Parts: sequence; structure tokens; C-alpha cells
Amino acid sequence: MLATELRKREREVIAEYLEKHRGHVGETADALGLTRRALEHKMEAYELRDEAAKARVDAGIKGPRSA
Repeated sequence: MLATELRKREREVIAEYLEKHRGHVGETADALGLTRRALEHKMEAYELRDEAAKARVDAGIKGPRSA
């Protein structure tokens, strides 16, 4: 049960930071004290790629990641 709650909270924190940093993975990784690769792995595990793209679109950032 504790492991499940920790994973849930970790996902929430990553999603919050992605929004705060406008979906910018590098900035989010730095703010969380993770390598970009580690954050990308967690984003894949928690299915957060779409949330990062949405944050970029919401921030008005155009490019291949926001398509």
C-alpha cells in the first residue's frame, strides 16, 4: 500500500512540475534533481508524455513536441 501511494504522489509531483515548467523536460528534470533520462523514464512509466505536450501547448510553445 505504501509503495502504491508513493508512486501516485511521485506521478502527481512530476505532473505539477511539468506544468510549472511549461512541459520543458530539461528544466523539469533540473528542478526535481533528476537526469533528463531518468525523468523521461518516469514520464513513460506514468504515461505523462501527453501532459507535457499539453503544458507546452497551454504555454503557447509550438514545435514537434506539442503536435
